[in-house]
Amino acid sequence: MKQTNTISPSEAERNDSGDYRTTGHGARTASLSANESMSQSAKSQFTTIHRLDEIPPFADEGEEHAFWATHELSDALWDEAEPLSPDELPAPAAATPVVIRLDQGTLKRAKALARPRRMSYQALLEEILTTRLAEASR
Repeated sequence: MKQTNTISPSEAERNDSGDYRTTGHGARTASLSANESMSQSAKSQFTTIHRLDEIPPFADEGEEHAFWATHELSDALWDEAEPLSPDELPAPAAATPVVIRLDQGTLKRAKALARPRRMSYQALLEEILTTRLAEASR
């Protein structure tokens, strides 16, 4: 039987099967699936929205992105939500690939910052750029 304990990703190391094993002392090791670990660490860094009126109006997409990077909807709000039909959904924004040359130190730091967030360094750089552009345009 697999014993499950609550541990943070910083207290654990990921093995080849995608599980996390504690790196603490002793012969016993506790396993925690990647999804469990991610949801636990995510809950600690997000502010939960319980009512729709807690969501502020946004000036632009960058501001909205920055807000949702630190907030989440409560389970009750998700349960109340009605699905949208395909014709109600906005058309996906076309992303334009861009090449940016980074020195090794910057790339290494971006990868190190992205790893605990369980995201690619490219997604992290896009988030940082979007957030800073929104701040700069205020």
